[in-house]
Amino acid sequence: MNSWIEIGYLKLASKKIVAASGVIFILSQVAIGYLLHHVGPADALRLQLTFSSQAFSEILTKWGDTGVAAYITHFYLDYFHALIYAVFLSSAVAFLTHRPDRKPGSISLGVFILPWIAAICDMAENTIHLYLIRHPNTIEGKLVIFSGICTWTKWSLAAISVVVILSMLFRKGWSHEIGVIQDSR
Repeated sequence: MNSWIEIGYLKLASKKIVAASGVIFILSQVAIGYLLHHVGPADALRLQLTFSSQAFSEILTKWGDTGVAAYITHFYLDYFHALIYAVFLSSAVAFLTHRPDRKPGSISLGVFILPWIAAICDMAENTIHLYLIRHPNTIEGKLVIFSGICTWTKWSLAAISVVVILSMLFRKGWSHEIGVIQDSR
């Protein structure tokens, strides 16, 4: 019997899913960029990456009510964006490593789940930020630190996924039609 991870891997190992989710990812990323232009993407990134409750509060103060409202608005899309990039990255991994004559290897499955763990961390970060923004008098170190850990984990796992995908593409060769890349054993 296949695990739920293997089932998801097999369902997402499709060039069409990679292409469609890639386009949706780009559109979603552009939309989030547009929503965050009011607060400045650099400040939004600083807010996400900080472990300091003082820095978190200072950024919110700098934004004022209008900036904070814009940042809150971006969450309507950002929760879905986490799922979008998880599908895109994991489908790319599945497509690049799938072999119809074999069960997926443990390395492929391990890399396949990284974007999903990143998405869970992203949603946790979003939820903490919404709570902290709506309760500015309760901004405390522990929640900001946990949010920062979620953010750094999200970005790290997404970056690892992208590096692995790019290395598989380079290994396969850009000039050849992308087919199947095996787990090294």
